Amino acid sequence: MNSLSANNKKSSTLAKQLSIILFLLVVFEVFDYITGPTLDISITYFIPIVYTSCYIGRRFGWVVSLIASLFYAVDMAKQVRMNEIHTAIAISNWFVRLSVYLFVAEVTYRLAIALEQVRNATEKLQAAHDALQISYKKLDDDINAAGLLQETILSLEPVSCDGYEVGTFYAICRANRRRFC
Repeated sequence: MNSLSANNKKSSTLAKQLSIILFLLVVFEVFDYITGPTLDISITYFIPIVYTSCYIGRRFGWVVSLIASLFYAVDMAKQVRMNEIHTAIAISNWFVRLSVYLFVAEVTYRLAIALEQVRNATEKLQAAHDALQISYKKLDDDINAAGLLQETILSLEPVSCDGYEVGTFYAICRANRRRFC
């Protein structure tokens, strides 16, 4: 029941993200249509491509790249119809644009994966650091206890610890000036 709720929440979040991305693509395309093919706003398409590749995944990033390049293909088709550029140049320009968009999507996706790996490694290192600090604290406590025990054993006055007299044997031997008792 709980995983079903988590899946619904995840798909709801994915639907929201995709709707935002599609909205951005439509807004950029309308702006691109209004300004015409003479004003190049291709860099604005990086926003939905980067967002999609980073937060949704590689395949969605590729799809958004393809959609963004298709908008450019429409602009190129307009220029071909008006005999402003040759068809081969339009196809070449579209292919270069698609390649750049796919490259940006792939690099962004790989950077997001690397960032996640760094975060996971950082968490593991932090846990190991905390465990090491606890070990150092215990070691420091043990060293202090050993120092106190050594001081007690070497002292002339016996000290009682939970029913045991520490140092008595050594103190008696020293008082009798015997080497071994």
